Amino acid sequence: MFKTVIWTILFLLLKLIAILILPILLLFKPVLPRVWYRRIVYEIASFWGRVVFLSTGSRLTVVGRENIPKERNVCIIANHQSLFDIPVLLGFLHFPLGFIGKKELLKVPVISQWMQALSCVFIDRKNPRAAIKSFETSATIIKSGSPIVIFPEGTRSKGGPVADFKAGSLKLAFMAEAIILPITIDGSFRIYEQQMRICSARVKLTIHPAIHPEDPVYKDKTALAGQLRKMITDPLNES
Repeated sequence: MFKTVIWTILFLLLKLIAILILPILLLFKPVLPRVWYRRIVYEIASFWGRVVFLSTGSRLTVVGRENIPKERNVCIIANHQSLFDIPVLLGFLHFPLGFIGKKELLKVPVISQWMQALSCVFIDRKNPRAAIKSFETSATIIKSGSPIVIFPEGTRSKGGPVADFKAGSLKLAFMAEAIILPITIDGSFRIYEQQMRICSARVKLTIHPAIHPEDPVYKDKTALAGQLRKMITDPLNES
């Protein structure tokens, strides 16, 4: 419990710093080149992700970093175990990225503004027409060279079995004609969700070989979904 209290205090301090930095960034946004602005935003967010994760006493192993494409028209498909998945991906993938988030996050002060600065897109799952528009926006962002992460389960598994991928979870990749980069997150649920308090854990990121639009499996949505799910779940079955 003591570790949870200390970590919470640190998290609140980081949030305060984020509140102070955000107006400065927004002030300089109109005069900074887009590439510079995005890099500054990402470096701050990446530092935040590393601090949030490492301050729990957890350790991370990354396997398959050589599979990260040099191109940046990428859609990352990953399983979702924990609230800590986003800090892990932001902090340790080492390239700018955004996320698909539920629209309810727009109501969360500071976090929502930072997510928008990172080119995250918010989706209304109850409104199919609005969801399609969100995907169109996301596809434009990916085509501009800014990777986006989608968690096709739609919610955290919290250490349970990987849930079925939501119907249409690959729609974004198809719309953007993006390279699909599958990633397995293993062990992040042990940091908090397993005992509902902050604990140290060993977490493993497995970056699988990318699937390109010209690959034969890309043309078959059913086969592609099955292959992605198998790639992502296999390391979990081995652990």
